[in-house]
Amino acid sequence: MFDKLMSAWVRHNILPGKDELKSDEGALVIFIDDLDRCLPAKTVQVLEAVKLFLDKPGCVFVLGADIAQVERAVTAHYQDTGVVGVTASGETASDYLEKIIQLRFPLPPIEVGKMETFLGETQVDGVKLITEAWGTSWKLLITGAEVNPRKVKTILNDLSLQWAMLVNSEQAQGVNREDFNAWQVLMRIAPRNFVQQVRERLTESPDLRFKFVAEAIEWAKGNQDVAANYRDYDASYRLKSVLKKLVFTEGFDAATLEAFVHLAAPPAPEPAPPSGKPDETPAKVPPESVEEAVRGKGLTRGEAAPRAGVQTFGSLEFVRVPKGRFLMGSKEDNKQAGDSEKPQHPVEIPYDYWIGRFLVTNEQYAVYVQSQKAQHPVKD
Repeated sequence: MFDKLMSAWVRHNILPGKDELKSDEGALVIFIDDLDRCLPAKTVQVLEAVKLFLDKPGCVFVLGADIAQVERAVTAHYQDTGVVGVTASGETASDYLEKIIQLRFPLPPIEVGKMETFLGETQVDGVKLITEAWGTSWKLLITGAEVNPRKVKTILNDLSLQWAMLVNSEQAQGVNREDFNAWQVLMRIAPRNFVQQVRERLTESPDLRFKFVAEAIEWAKGNQDVAANYRDYDASYRLKSVLKKLVFTEGFDAATLEAFVHLAAPPAPEPAPPSGKPDETPAKVPPESVEEAVRGKGLTRGEAAPRAGVQTFGSLEFVRVPKGRFLMGSKEDNKQAGDSEKPQHPVEIPYDYWIGRFLVTNEQYAVYVQSQKAQHPVKD
C-alpha cells in the first residue's frame, strides 16, 4: 500500500499496475534539517523511522546535521535507557549510523577571503553590515566564529545590539568603537570559566582584571612566563586565536575595561591642574536647577569633564534621566504592594532630572552632615 502511495505522489496520479517507483520516473525525496538540534530520544526516533523506508525503491532521505552531534545523541539515548553498550545490539553510535546513512558529504569550510567579502559587501536595506566605524575590528568576527556564516551573523547581531544600547543610553561618548568591538567579540567566544574569571576580578580591583586580560593576550602569543596562570584554557583554540589577533588602542586601560564590562562610557581624562590660586568651594546659590540643587547641599562639583549623561558633584556621580512617560505603581494582583502603590498608572515627567548613580555610603553621608551641621535622622 505504501509503495502505491509513493508512486501516486511522484506521478501525481494513481495508475493501475504502477505500484513501484523506477529511477527513470522520479523519486520521493524527504529533507530532514537540523536533526542535530533534537533531543536524543527524538533523534533516535527519527532515525528509526527512516530505517523503515530503506528498502523502498525511489524513496530518498536527505539529512542535514552535524554527524558528531547525532552520534552523541544516539549514545546519550541508549545510555539513558540503561542498555548495555551503546545500542541494544552493543554496536557503537558510528556503527549504528553506518547502517542508515549510506552516503555522506561534509560541507567544505568557507575560505577566509570569501567570508571577508561577504561581510564587507553585504547590505541590508541599502546599509552595509560593516561600516567604516568598525575599522579593522570586524575581522575578529571571522576568527571568533570559525568562518561560520551563522555564527558570524549571531556575533554581529550581538555587537550591534550592545552598541545600540550604549548609544541610546548616551554612554557612547569617548568610546573607541574598535576597542568596544574587540572586547565584545572576546567575551562572546571566550569559554565560560574565562568570562567568569574576568567578572569575578571585579570584586578585587579593575587593575587586577586588566592585568588578567593583558597577560591572557601575552599567553596566547606564547609568553611562557604567564602560561601557568592560563592552563585551564589551553584546549580553547578559538580563545587563543582571538587573543592573538586582539589589538587595543593606546587609550585602552583598566578604567575603560571596567566601563565596557558595565556597558558604560569610559571616564573622561582628568584635565591639567589650573594655574594660579587653588580652587575654592563655590558659594551657595538658590537652586535654580537640579544641578545647582545638588551643589546647594554643600558638595563641591568635581573637576573631571562630564561624561555624556553623567555629572560629578564632589565625589558623587549623578546620571541624567531624560524626561518622558513611565508606568508608576503596582498592578492590582501584586499581593506584596500596599494600597498606596495602586493602581498602576502612567505618569509624564516633563523635565530631565538627575539621580545618584550609586548608593550613598556612610562616609559620604558623614561629609554632608558635617558640612551642613545637620542632625542625623532619628529612627523611631
